[in-house]
Amino acid sequence: MAIATDTISCFSTQSMRGESVRPVHQPDRLVGRLLGGKYRLIERIGRGAYGSVYRAEQVALGREVAVKILNPGVPDESAFFAEAWGASRVHHPNVVTIFDYGETSDRLLFLVMEYVAGVTLSEIIDQQSPLPVPRVLGLMLQLAQALEAVHRAGIVHADLKSSNVMVEPLPHGELVKLVDFGIARRIDATPASQPALPQRRLGTAEPWSFTNDGPASGPYIFGTPGYMAPEVIQGAAPSCAADVYAAGVVLYRLLTGLRPFAGTTAEEIFAQQLSTYPTSPSMLRAHVPAALETIAMRALARAPEDRYANGTELRRAVEAVTVALVSHAGPYELRPHTGTTLGALGNDLDTSIDNVRA
Repeated sequence: MAIATDTISCFSTQSMRGESVRPVHQPDRLVGRLLGGKYRLIERIGRGAYGSVYRAEQVALGREVAVKILNPGVPDESAFFAEAWGASRVHHPNVVTIFDYGETSDRLLFLVMEYVAGVTLSEIIDQQSPLPVPRVLGLMLQLAQALEAVHRAGIVHADLKSSNVMVEPLPHGELVKLVDFGIARRIDATPASQPALPQRRLGTAEPWSFTNDGPASGPYIFGTPGYMAPEVIQGAAPSCAADVYAAGVVLYRLLTGLRPFAGTTAEEIFAQQLSTYPTSPSMLRAHVPAALETIAMRALARAPEDRYANGTELRRAVEAVTVALVSHAGPYELRPHTGTTLGALGNDLDTSIDNVRA
């Protein structure tokens, strides 16, 4: 069994602060290099146990991109392939876009994706809590839309958490991007069809992992303590309902600034998840709309059949609560590509919250 801290392995972002931090030291021998005759590396913006990420320029188009390079000497490349495979199958404005994948003549594997000029949702929660309810709704609706797109593409993300959600500021709001598909899997995958991904070492910036040697299972990397669904902790393969559970943890953090289950070790967190229930958000923060609290607690249900089944059901629930709380806000007005955000509707929502408690 290998246990690691709650950090991320995908660095397709401008900001590398917060729980995704790893010290970045310049100079870097790869800075300035032209990969595949296309991508010039400008600066290293992040580093993990399995790869480093660079801000780069796609020379022919003059476009800024992020390039992730697998660290030399990594014994198993399957996690890198998994990230390219998983993210490339999802096309949605709230999901990071993969542009290219390749290998240099000296065997450097690289993954090219859009450059997200933002911060992680973890940073926002840690630095700005408590967030106004209108903003919580706007962020959560976009995240639910991302999860819906992932599930409709036949993918389980398997490591959804606040540090794998990027938030990019826009002129009239903010745009959510779901990142890091390094341990994604097909919804219909059997253990034999999944790549045998390597275990992470103690203290690395990778998701917690272990090998389940039961008769009907194989090697899996399950996710991050505190976000892993109870059935996954007990050995089940990640599912859409497990992604919904992780989204429930994110919503709980957005509402309260706290994690629903906490501990100093992974085992302590797992024990709480399997034996206790989280404190209701309204007990930790005043004026939490009851309907929004209901969504969080249902998503965090211990049994997967008691949760929303997938991202579509979660999105519909969040959308319905949003429309109920903001009488003149329709679903399409809330889509990120319209430029309309819930922040602009804050005054209406703040005055209506007390009237919508169920």
